Amino acid sequence: MTTSENQIEFKNETFQQQVKQTQRENDCGFTPTTSDQ
Repeated sequence: MTTSENQIEFKNETFQQQVKQTQRENDCGFTPTTSDQ
């Protein structure tokens, strides 16, 4: 892998973690959806 490919991979990882974090906050902060019950 080239350095730029590694940076892209890293950005994707970070982005995925941010998305998961946001989803977790949404799960805690909002009325549960039907799938959460």
